[in-house]
Amino acid sequence: MRKGLNVILGVILWGLASCAGDLQVKQYDAESNVVEVEEKMQAIPIDSVFVTNHGSLYFLDKYLLIKDGESYDYLIHILNKKTFQHLASTGIKGQGPGEIANIGELIPNETKREFYVFDHGKQAVFCFSIDSVLENPDYLPTKKADIDPGEFPIRIAYVNDTLSYAQILHVLNYNDYKPMVAKWNMTTNERKFFPYEGHPEISRKRTNFAASTENNRYVEGYWYHDLLTVCTLEGELVCNAYGKKWDLSEKGNKGYFEGKVLFAKDKIISKYLADIRYRIDKGNIIYTPETKLIVFDLDGNYIKTLETHFDIKDFCYDEENNRLIFHLNDEMQFAYLDLDGIL
Repeated sequence: MRKGLNVILGVILWGLASCAGDLQVKQYDAESNVVEVEEKMQAIPIDSVFVTNHGSLYFLDKYLLIKDGESYDYLIHILNKKTFQHLASTGIKGQGPGEIANIGELIPNETKREFYVFDHGKQAVFCFSIDSVLENPDYLPTKKADIDPGEFPIRIAYVNDTLSYAQILHVLNYNDYKPMVAKWNMTTNERKFFPYEGHPEISRKRTNFAASTENNRYVEGYWYHDLLTVCTLEGELVCNAYGKKWDLSEKGNKGYFEGKVLFAKDKIISKYLADIRYRIDKGNIIYTPETKLIVFDLDGNYIKTLETHFDIKDFCYDEENNRLIFHLNDEMQFAYLDLDGIL
């Protein structure tokens, strides 16, 4: 009965999206405009450092930063963004002074040529000077701020030390939490939460988040629901975009926006699964490869789906060269995709 009601609700929302008067409800069919880009993916040879499948990618000035939380020694690698030459590694894993116990988000600060690293083991944010890291192989970071273990940022769009747009994880109990979006002051830890807390009928909210000051937008993609939410940086809802597979069910094994979502100029790009997340084969967990990216405009209108045919672990946008850099779990571990002529 529950499944039938969800299907009916999906049909109603699908119809509402066509009504001219309801601009906050939109629809998309991720299979309606699929563009094959496998042949355009270019391999990046990075042989000088070992990176596990848990690597995350960031840009700072002319450098590509790779964070690897599963590394046995150095947790952060710095590469030349143009040549991909390995320049240095930093962020020693450990419990000692200046070491990182449990690495979280990494925040680049272009202005000060620094990056900040969340350590959820020590409940602190550490500051790394990229010039010092490159000059001194024994460099250790300095402590920048404390983290509230009961309510802390997990994804951040940094503006300055007193203003970031962040997804805040509010811990409810030892095995549950609620993600909320807020303006966050790193210096004082003050948080100003936005009024729109997410889809009102989804009780267990799990989302990915990105924000863009240039575009006055933040976006949340739901892990277990075919739904993308777009808001302004004042916290006003722009739209809820419902996919063709939308329903309210929180059971089962379907995944949608579990991977990164980001802004690329005036576009929103996210990993997109819309499939069974994993299956069990003879006691082994077999994860479904995440090979697709879905693209929207700033108002939540669907544009296209990019099919890479490679299992994407993480990706980031290189604005200077208008390309995406990928970390893959495939025959190529790193690759790039030029977006000229694609977006």
